[in-house]
Amino acid sequence: MPPVTDWRTVIVFAQKQALTGICIPTECPENLSKELLLQWIGQVQLIECRNKLLNRWIEQLFRMLEQAGFECCLLKGQGNAERYPNPLARCSGDIDVWIDADEDKIYQYVRHITPDAEESFKHVHFPVFEDASVDAHSMPLRFYSSHYRRRLERWISRNKAEQFEHKIKLTGIEREVSVPTGRFNAVYQMGHMLIHTLDEGVGLRQVVDYYYVLKGMEISERERIELAETFRHLGMYKFARAIMWIETHVLGLPVSRCIVEPDSQIGERLLKDILEGGNFGHHSDRYGDRKGFYYRGIVEAVRDIKWFAMAPREVTARLFNKVGTAIRHAGF
Repeated sequence: MPPVTDWRTVIVFAQKQALTGICIPTECPENLSKELLLQWIGQVQLIECRNKLLNRWIEQLFRMLEQAGFECCLLKGQGNAERYPNPLARCSGDIDVWIDADEDKIYQYVRHITPDAEESFKHVHFPVFEDASVDAHSMPLRFYSSHYRRRLERWISRNKAEQFEHKIKLTGIEREVSVPTGRFNAVYQMGHMLIHTLDEGVGLRQVVDYYYVLKGMEISERERIELAETFRHLGMYKFARAIMWIETHVLGLPVSRCIVEPDSQIGERLLKDILEGGNFGHHSDRYGDRKGFYYRGIVEAVRDIKWFAMAPREVTARLFNKVGTAIRHAGF
C-alpha cells in the first residue's frame, strides 16, 4: 500500500474509475477518518448487494433464453468478477449475453418480449429487467473496419464452441453459466478495450479486469506466440503493447505474464486518456459546455485521429462511419 495523505481524493478517484469496491483498505489507516471509512464501507456493501442481485438476474435470464431454445454465454461483467479475490467487490455494469443465433432471430425474439428494444452497431438492448440493463449480442465483438471485422468473425467462429461449453458458477447461485475461457478473453477483451478507446474511452476498471484475465492464464510459450500473432492479425498489436505497459508499470503484473512486449510511449498516452476520462470516458470534459451533435462529432474525430498510428484501419473506418452518420443526421 503506497502512503496516502488524502483518503477523500482516493475515494473520488475510485468512484471515477468504478473501482470503489476494490480500493478500500483492508485495515483502517490512522489518517482515514471514521466517518469517511463508514461512508466507504456503506458504498462497498451496496456494490456487493448489487452484484448478488445481478447474479440472480443472470440465472433467470439464462433460464428464460434456454427455454426459448437459445444457447447463451455471459460476456465480461459478472464473469470477470469471478476472477477477483472477492467477486462481489467489483463494481458491476450491464449484463452482456452472447446468444448463439443469427442477428435477425435474436432481434425478433427480443422485440417479441420488449417491442421498444433499441438496436445498435454492437448489440440490441433487451430491457427485460427494470433494475438491470441487458445487451444481447449475436457476435460478441465487432470492428468498424470490414477487413478486420471479417478476420475477427472467422476467429470467433473457430473458437465459439469452446466458449459455450466452458461453464462456471457465479457467486451466490447454484446454476452454472457459460463464460469465455481465459484465452478467448485475452483476445476478445483486448478488442473490446480498443473499440471503447476509439469510441468514448476505456476505464481503469476494464484494465483491472484484464489484469485478472492475464494473471489467471496458464499458457505455454507456443500459445503466447499464437495469441500475439492473433493480436497482429486483428490489427490491435500496438494497442495490446500499450495495455501491457499499464498492466505491468501501473498495476504490477509480472512482465512474464505479458503476451506482447509493453510499449511505454503509447502506454503513457493511453494511461493519460484513461485517467482523464474515467470509466468509459464518462468523466471527461473534452466537450466542455457545448453538447451539439456536430461539435461532438468534430471533437470525437480529432480524438480518433490521435490514435491513428495505433490502429489506422480501425480509425479510418470509424471516421467514415461518423461522416455517414452526420450525412444521415442532416437529412441527405
